[in-house]
Amino acid sequence: MTAHPIEPVDPLRLRAADEQSVEVLSECLFEAVVMAAGMRFDKEAGRFVMALERFTWEAAAGDDARLQQVPCVLTVEHVVRVAQTGLGPRARGRILSLSSFTFEAGTLLVVFDEGAAVRIDVEGVECRLEDTRPGRLPPVVPGHRRGLA
Repeated sequence: MTAHPIEPVDPLRLRAADEQSVEVLSECLFEAVVMAAGMRFDKEAGRFVMALERFTWEAAAGDDARLQQVPCVLTVEHVVRVAQTGLGPRARGRILSLSSFTFEAGTLLVVFDEGAAVRIDVEGVECRLEDTRPGRLPPVVPGHRRGLA
C-alpha cells in the first residue's frame, strides 16, 4: 500500500482583534493537540504563549485523506491574569485536545477535553496564530467534527 503524497498547505498567519476573529481562530484550533507543559505566561510582558499541533480543517474540506497536522503557536498579548483548571503540576506531561477558544467580557477561555481549561484575562484582544513548520499526516483523525464522538 502506498501512502498519499502530502500536498503542502499554505502556512497560516492569523490575527484576532475582536470576538468575531477569535471565532475564526477557534475553528482553526478545533481538536488541536496540546501538551500541558507547552503553555507559558510571561507576566512581565503580559503575554501568554501556547504550542499546539492543529489540524488543517480549512484545507481538507471534509476529506480526511487531505487532513494534515501542523505545529503552530498561539500568542495572546495584553494578558493581566491566567488561571487554569484541571492542569496542576502532575498534568504537565498530559496531552490535551482543544475543544473551544472563545472571548467574552475581557476573558479568553481555552477549553480542553477532560474538564481542563485556561482562563486568560486580557485588557484587549490581540491574538496571533502562526504555523511554525510544514504539516504531516496525522496518526489519528479526530472524529468529533464528523459527529463520531
